[in-house]
This record gives sequence, C-alpha cells and structure tokens, in this order.
Amino acid sequence: MLLNKFLPLSIIIFFSCNVAYAGTYTADFSSVTDLNSNTNGEGRTFSLLVDDVTVTVSAWSDTANNANDDPIIRYADLDKFDNQGWGIDNQDEQCNLSSSGTCASEHSADNFSRFWGPWHDFDTFLIEFSEEVTLTEAGFGWLFDENNTEISSAAISSDLANNLDGNTWDNVMADAGMLWSDSSSVDAASYDAGINAGQTVSQYWLLGAYNSVFSTNFDNSLATNYNDGVKLNSIGFNIVVPTKKDIPEPSTLLLYLFSLVILTKHRIKD
Repeated sequence: MLLNKFLPLSIIIFFSCNVAYAGTYTADFSSVTDLNSNTNGEGRTFSLLVDDVTVTVSAWSDTANNANDDPIIRYADLDKFDNQGWGIDNQDEQCNLSSSGTCASEHSADNFSRFWGPWHDFDTFLIEFSEEVTLTEAGFGWLFDENNTEISSAAISSDLANNLDGNTWDNVMADAGMLWSDSSSVDAASYDAGINAGQTVSQYWLLGAYNSVFSTNFDNSLATNYNDGVKLNSIGFNIVVPTKKDIPEPSTLLLYLFSLVILTKHRIKD
C-alpha cells in the first residue's frame, strides 16, 4: 500500500522537473522603416521588439578599400531598398544612378561587386538578441539569382561579436567564440532558407551571403561562388525559457528510479 500511496507523488516529481519549454517566433523586418540617417537612407543598426525579445541588426563586410584581397572586416551600412528587404552597402560598393535598376544588386547582402571592381566582399548581418535563442530560418524579399542562392550563418559568443571590427572571417571561424556555423540553400519558390543549428543557443548570430569558410556540413561543391545576393525580410528563432531550476535530465531520471527502489523496499518490509 505504501508504494501505491507514494507512486503518484514520485511521478509528479519526475515530470515536474522538466527543464524548459521552447517558443517559436518570427522577427518580421519588413515592418521596420528605412533608417534615413543620410541622403541614401542608410544606417548602421535597427532594432525590433518581438514578444519582449529585442532583436538588433547591424551590417558588416570584409572591406576597407577597393582591393580584390581585402580580408579586414569593417562596419557597413544597412539599406532597405524598394521595400524588398534589407541589404548591405559596404565601403567598396557604389551605385550607378545613371542606369535604372543597376543599384539593386549593389544594395543586397552579397559576395560580389558587379559594376565597380573584381573584389569579393562577404556582406553579413550581425543579429543580436536580448536573450539566448536558436536561429531556425531566414526569409528574403529579393534574390540576385533565385535559382541558385546560398547563405552562411553562425552562432558566436559576445566577446567575438564585440571584436568583429578589424578581424577576418578566417579568424572568426577559428576563434574559440565560434559556437556553430554552416551554409544552406535558399528555396527558389518560397525565398526561405532553413538554418539547422540543432540545440545551439546564443545571443549573437551572423547571417549573410554564402561564405565557404563557414560551411561545416554543407557540401561546398553544391554552391556557386560569388553570385549570391539577398535582401533580408525576416528570421525565425526558438527561445528556451526555464520553468524550474535547471536539473539535468539524466539526474532527474536517476532520482525517479532511486525513489522507486526505496519505496519498493518499504513495501517489502511491510
């Protein structure tokens, strides 16, 4: 009878020790107005509140001068162009206003320069969250090549995020603050790309034009280099919210089994 009396209690203890639950959210950047910090409507950052989570976006690129081999990362400008999503203008890029439509690719987050030189700058968004999340997908409003576009993404530490300026993408990848990275293809129909970061959580995520240095599981032979340009509309992310004091799941299971053993012994004695 003692076992029957205490068994429901042990089950309640076991299942009430669930560590966390996950919520899925979408940050829709199409609702953010252009920054209008200068005549070109460009700026360094913008923020959006998503269910009490603050999402802050900034722009970066390995560019300091017009050179084909310029690996140094610098701040870049965010630009919302033709309401198709957010792109990036780096220091090497200019816009040929004399010909209608030629600005579009230069204003994207891309890994090429079509009109002003042969260099390959890797434009990348740094997305900062007010708490730890897992990035799950990205949505775009414009693709330079809708049939063949890849992106790269990474989860990084706060120290690494604060030391992007003057760094290189190779050093970023090799840094101890690199938590996870990979590349993925953008779906030609939906303009969405899945990001399979597993259980990796961070407050700081990189997302940008395909950069093979970040490919971990992605087959780089499936990608075409230097033809990727995107304009970011949204990101999807999961947030883990603790519900109880964190208890490792194996320990919880052992505690439950141990309780059953003790209760069983008491029943045998009775």
